[in-house]
This record gives sequence, structure tokens and C-alpha cells, in this order.
Amino acid sequence: MRKLLTASAILALITIACGPGSGTASQTPSGQASCVNAQAPHRAYVVVEHLSGRVVQACVGFQGDSINGPNLMKNSGVEFRTSTTSLGLGICQVDNEPAHFDQCFPPNAPYWDLLLDSRGQPAWQESSTGLDHVQVADGGAIGWQYRPQTGSPPALPPLPKRT
Repeated sequence: MRKLLTASAILALITIACGPGSGTASQTPSGQASCVNAQAPHRAYVVVEHLSGRVVQACVGFQGDSINGPNLMKNSGVEFRTSTTSLGLGICQVDNEPAHFDQCFPPNAPYWDLLLDSRGQPAWQESSTGLDHVQVADGGAIGWQYRPQTGSPPALPPLPKRT
């Protein structure tokens, strides 16, 4: 009985420490993201490429013709923080990168570039607006790439693995 109580207490502590969600999108063994609201008729994707090159993908099912950028990000489970800019919502932090920030776009420091993918397009397109002006249709995606401000830009991240 004592072992059962101890195991239950440890499990409860782990659950509390980890919380209901880690904020990191989960992926299936095939590398495809499991889909939040999978029963919904439409899907949109979030792809995040860190400065290290590590890629995270999330999938969100939704109703209606499209989902707006902030709702796609919120529903994806990918952690993010924004700031209002002249172009709309700018992204300061995605998936806990950078770990700390005082400004969204500090001089001579990496920044998050917003990329858009419409289903059937061969490559990402850079967005000219903020996240709050983005609408993603069925099969489309938002991409985030953490880029250095100096030197050559890195190759664009992979397009989403659609489920």
C-alpha cells in the first residue's frame, strides 16, 4: 500500500510540474504532427525552425473557410509572445526562443521571420504583414524561422508534413 501511495504522489508531482501541456507540438513516429481538433473538417499547420535548425511542427483542425494567425498559433500549443508593430503583431518569442528578450527586434540580433504557405504552392512566401493580418485556409501553414540579422539568410524551413 505504501508503494502505491508513493507512486501516486510521484505521478501527481510530475503531472503538476509538467502541467497540462508543455507548449511543444507533439509528433507521430512518421514525423507528422498530431492534430489538435482532429475531428474538424479543415487543417492548418505551424512550422517553427529554430536558429539551431531544429524544426517543430503542429497541426490544428478548424471549422469554417480559414483560421486567423493568432488563433492558429494559440490552438497549436506552440508557445509564442507578440508585440504590436506598424505592420501588426510582431513575434518576439516562439517555442521559448529566445529564452529572454527585452525587445522584439533588437539591433544586430536574430529575429523571427513570418512565412506563409498556401496548399499547392511550391515554397514558403515571406509575409509583409503581422500575424494578426494572416488568414490560413485548409491545408495552409504559418512558418517561423529564427534568422540572424547579418550574413546570408538560411535556406527556408521544410514545408509542413500534411496529415
